[in-house]
Amino acid sequence: MKLQITTYALVKDFFGQHFELEVKNQMTVTELKEELIRLKPESAGIINKCRFAVYDTIVGDDVILQENADVHIIPPSSGG
Repeated sequence: MKLQITTYALVKDFFGQHFELEVKNQMTVTELKEELIRLKPESAGIINKCRFAVYDTIVGDDVILQENADVHIIPPSSGG
């Protein structure tokens, strides 16, 4: 199963802005976080603080991702 991933801000420094991730089975957002941290352990601090969106909708950690899902990893931001 393939997922299309887009990252922003600091997360982009770890993974690049766009990448495709191939996984064996369907997974939840929580499992995706675990996989990303497994791939880049140094990203754990930021990945665990990010929100995840599928297409244009922010989703919870228990959402099951489908084949070719368009996943956006959105780090926390601060305003001024």
